Amino acid sequence: MDRRARMFSGSPRCFRDLFVVVLSVQALVRGNCEVVLVPAPPTRVLVNGSQLTWSPGSEDADVTYSVDYRRFGSNSWNAVPECRSTPLPSCSPVSFRLRYDCHELRVRAERAGLKSEPVQACSSHGDLCSPQVHLKAGPGSLTVGLSNNHSLFQEYAAHAKHRVYYGEEGEQLERHEDSESSAFFKGLDVGRRFCVQVQFLKYEKPFGRASCVQCDIIPPSGDKMVLVPVPHSSGESTQKVLIVAVVVIVLVVLIVGIFYIFICKYKKIKQLLRPPCSIPEVHTHTHTHT
Repeated sequence: MDRRARMFSGSPRCFRDLFVVVLSVQALVRGNCEVVLVPAPPTRVLVNGSQLTWSPGSEDADVTYSVDYRRFGSNSWNAVPECRSTPLPSCSPVSFRLRYDCHELRVRAERAGLKSEPVQACSSHGDLCSPQVHLKAGPGSLTVGLSNNHSLFQEYAAHAKHRVYYGEEGEQLERHEDSESSAFFKGLDVGRRFCVQVQFLKYEKPFGRASCVQCDIIPPSGDKMVLVPVPHSSGESTQKVLIVAVVVIVLVVLIVGIFYIFICKYKKIKQLLRPPCSIPEVHTHTHTHT
């Protein structure tokens, strides 16, 4: 059997082994791709009175949404029955509003048994549980208009306040200032966007839903003050999914290619790396003299 015949005789076994590798990689990728299939969480989860609305995190048609609630101070979340696995981007959870005046709400996306991270709702307008906020930017300053004409202040008087979280856009709003009425921040950099979020305080502890984040650009002196809405990027989650998918495909191609080289081309590589055989001259001369 010549060299070419020996090469082709091993081909069926080579491709059989490669086929097993491909199936194994496919099973591995299928098991790890569940992360890619997790639906994107909803955005702009807003409470306005008894109406809860949100924006879908993706355009997939097979995604549903479920709403949970809990009373302030509690650690356990409960499902809202009429807002479970709904394909709609809104819900009016009225069943438990008769039991609890104030509550927290959160929404998560679901698909094929996979759930996104929950997104907590904020109040777009003031109500019993959330303050009403008016934001104005001036030259080097930011005014947060608040009102103590609220049932919480009427009942608890000096024990009720506002906690105003603030900071530059893009950073976590960790800095805060407590105030009974409006808050004023000065010395801010012109041209930068600053954001605020406000929550009630009752006996020095946070109470009720926080207001939605509001941002504004600090104008230079003489410019007209303009309220700028908070931007929301709905395509970030889709971009992340595409990046993960591309990485998975590249890894699959690399793994299959490496196994192909080691399984099907190993003997050929070994032959190429083998040094050529030659008889030393010493042995040749010795044989001639004898």
